[in-house]
Amino acid sequence: MMPEEAERLVGAAADHLRPLVVTLLGTGMRLAEAIYLDWRDVDLLGARVILHADRTKSRRRRVVELPPRVVAVLAALPHRVGSVFWTDRGKPYTDRGGQYGGQIKKAWRGAIKRAGLSPEFTPHICRHTFASWHWALHKDLLALREAGGWSSVALVERYAHLMPAGHDDGIRRFLCDLTVTDAAQSEKRNLNQNLANRSPPV
Repeated sequence: MMPEEAERLVGAAADHLRPLVVTLLGTGMRLAEAIYLDWRDVDLLGARVILHADRTKSRRRRVVELPPRVVAVLAALPHRVGSVFWTDRGKPYTDRGGQYGGQIKKAWRGAIKRAGLSPEFTPHICRHTFASWHWALHKDLLALREAGGWSSVALVERYAHLMPAGHDDGIRRFLCDLTVTDAAQSEKRNLNQNLANRSPPV
């Protein structure tokens, strides 16, 4: 997806789906990895999450960096316990052994239609988009392989050159959207204050 297409998708997504879509686009996580994500493994202050080996396709533990926009959408979620992403019924997604495409199928199709995007787009296109965007900004296949948890550089190469030149600014705007960066900084200040309040007096 081009940055403007991704922005249309986010704008068209239902409230419960929007944070998940932003996270998928901003981190390259597989859908199952995101659905499995628990708040215990999220570090908003450090802007990263831990994906444990039993929850990744490669069976390797991975630390995923969070761009400012992802930190902001996660910080805005109303809960901090258990699963990070919830359904439209206000409950965590049911564990289906890693098979998660069907759980958001209806909401995803609705968002794609409202955004005027190709009906052939599946949630996995967010991972391909992340790879193309990462290459466009950094031109580093080894860093991309580590960031997305691919098993080889050869697998990464198929996505790395899909983004036409001239979209770097749009990608940066999406990942560091100024309308949410202030929210991320506010969350960081709140976390720092909470940590300070818990510290014993010297």
